[in-house]
Amino acid sequence: MNLDHIRFFLGLADDLHFWNASEKMNITQSALSRHIKALEDELGVVLFDRTKRKVSLTSAGRFLQGEWQRLLTEMDNVHRQARLLDSGMAGVLRIGHPSSIRFSIMPDLVVALSRAYPDVKLELVAVDDTDIEDVLLSYQIDIGFEREHPVKDSLASRLLLVEPMALVVSDNHPIQPADFTDLAQFRDEPFVLPGHCNSGLYLNSLYELFPRYGFTPKVVFESDHGTTLLSLVARGMGVTILPMSYEKGAPAGVQFIALPHETSLHMIWRQNNTCSLIRNALQVAGNVLVGDSEG
Repeated sequence: MNLDHIRFFLGLADDLHFWNASEKMNITQSALSRHIKALEDELGVVLFDRTKRKVSLTSAGRFLQGEWQRLLTEMDNVHRQARLLDSGMAGVLRIGHPSSIRFSIMPDLVVALSRAYPDVKLELVAVDDTDIEDVLLSYQIDIGFEREHPVKDSLASRLLLVEPMALVVSDNHPIQPADFTDLAQFRDEPFVLPGHCNSGLYLNSLYELFPRYGFTPKVVFESDHGTTLLSLVARGMGVTILPMSYEKGAPAGVQFIALPHETSLHMIWRQNNTCSLIRNALQVAGNVLVGDSEG
C-alpha cells in the first residue's frame, strides 16, 4: 500500500472537498481522484460517498481515518527517532517527568543541556497520569524520570536522589509544623491524595504509610496532579502527602512538614539506545542531578 495514497486520503477526509484538498496538497484534482480510486480498488471498499453537491466519508472511511492517522503519527515518531540516531548534536529531545520536579530539578537540567547542546530543542512532557515506561518504549519521549525503579527489562535506570515525603497543611491549619509529632494526629482529617486505583510502587508505599499509624485516610478528593492537590490544601479542602520536591513550586498558603519516610527518583531510558544525542543528554543529566543531590 502506498503511503502517499493514505496521506491523500487523510487530506481529503479532513476537507471533504476535492478542490480544496488538492490545493492544500499541491496536486491536481484529477490526480487526487485517481489516488483515492486506486486506494478504494486496492482495499475493495468505498471510502467516500460522492454527489455533485458534497463528499462524505462512509463508515469504512471514518474507521480508516482514525486508524491511519494514529498509525502515521506512530510512524512519524519512529522516523524522528531515526533522525536522532543520525545526529548527536542537533534535533529534538523529549523528556518525560513528574510534576514534582518541575520547579526543583528540571530547571537545572534544562540550563545544563541548553549550554552543552545549544542546537538541541528540548520538549518537556508531564507524565503524572501516564505510564511513563510505555511512553518511553513507544518513542514518544527519549528520557524519563519516575519515582520507581523501572519494571520492564528493556529499560535502564539510574538512581538520582532519595528525598523525604512531606505532609502538606494549609497555613491556618490547627496543627502547624511546631506542633507535629506524627501522622496519627491526622487520623480524623480529610485527605486529598493521588488516585488509589492506579498501581505502582510509589502509590502503594504512600497508602501503606497510614496503617503504620493505625488509621485509613478519609479521602475526599483524588487527583494524579500534585499541583491540583496543593491548590486544594491551600483552600482548606484537606491535607496531602507529597515528595518534598513540590515545596519549591508550591502556591502560597501551604506548609510542608517532613515525614520520616522517603521516596526516590530514577532517570530511565531505553536499554538498547544507540542514539548519540540521547547518550550525551544522559551524561549531562546524570552529572548535574547526581551532583546536586550529593551536594
